[in-house]
Amino acid sequence: MIIDEIRLEENSKRMQRAVKQSQQGHWISWESALQRSLTWNEIWHMAPLRISFLIRAVYDLLPSNANLVRWGMKDDPTCPLCQGEQMTEHDLSSCSKLGQIHVAT
Repeated sequence: MIIDEIRLEENSKRMQRAVKQSQQGHWISWESALQRSLTWNEIWHMAPLRISFLIRAVYDLLPSNANLVRWGMKDDPTCPLCQGEQMTEHDLSSCSKLGQIHVAT
């Protein structure tokens, strides 16, 4: 009985720490994950650099300005095109100015 309570308390503390750690805590948050269906056959035939890019994009490990600030390599997390916060999702799909550049080319 007491052991179960201690176990519950420890699990609660671990979960709180995971949530506080932005990168490590992503595994508990599926709300912002983009849905993409891949078969093993598609993955097997992909170039290794493309697989690496996909994995890094899913886990928000690409060098966006926000990540570079988090890693202590840059001071400003804003997007140079639209002045919004430049995160991986922003770079890949949310930046309105970047979308205009892709359409124009």
